Amino acid sequence: MLSAQTTISAYMSESPHSIGTEQPLTVAHEMMRLYGIRHLPVLHGGRLVGVLTERDLALVETLPGVDKRRVTVDDAMTPDPYVVAPDVPLGVVIATMRDRKLGSAIVAQGARVVGVFTTVDALAALADALAPAREGAPAA
Repeated sequence: MLSAQTTISAYMSESPHSIGTEQPLTVAHEMMRLYGIRHLPVLHGGRLVGVLTERDLALVETLPGVDKRRVTVDDAMTPDPYVVAPDVPLGVVIATMRDRKLGSAIVAQGARVVGVFTTVDALAALADALAPAREGAPAA
């Protein structure tokens, strides 16, 4: 059951895959396809420097002359992602994502990325919050 004390750690995807800034976009595509994900934290020297999304890839790849094998993650990523600690209240993160129109939050414990929270995770939280109402609802 959700409460005001529920933290982001309850709904984040733990131990997310990440990618380095120097990797070509083809590697990012393959990782997203292989793992069924849409967001990759981007690291440089072990430090979080951005996030790469399916939307970022699609935007860059529509530009004339872009070669996915040569263009690097650094060229397509969104720098300075929204980063929160695992103990931040779920409601705060969701409200910030809504207000800033963000598709994800990177969850970090100090300098270490420990999770990713996406709009899909927010929908899971909403579904859990509405579960008692759903159980008694008539079948469609």
